[in-house]
Amino acid sequence: MKIAISVLLCNGTQDVLDGKHDDARDFAIIARFFEQYIAVRLKESQALIAWPRLEETHYADMHTLVKFFWRRIPCSCLDEKYEEVKSITKMGFCFRP
Repeated sequence: MKIAISVLLCNGTQDVLDGKHDDARDFAIIARFFEQYIAVRLKESQALIAWPRLEETHYADMHTLVKFFWRRIPCSCLDEKYEEVKSITKMGFCFRP
């Protein structure tokens, strides 16, 4: 499953660089789901899948999307893109009432 996540991150990163943001979001949400599945089922480090996090990834703005991939890839290919978008105000969901 970690190999699948790596492939999703690789493809999503390339899509961010190519300006295919909708495709990158698709890769991000699938990778996030696999990460959540591993945490719940395999590592048992959390009780439930965090569905709001998946929804936030699905509707991610550019700041959130680039940061998602930037934090997870070992190379520096998104460093320049991250510098461009980190000044954009993050528009995420509020999970607390």
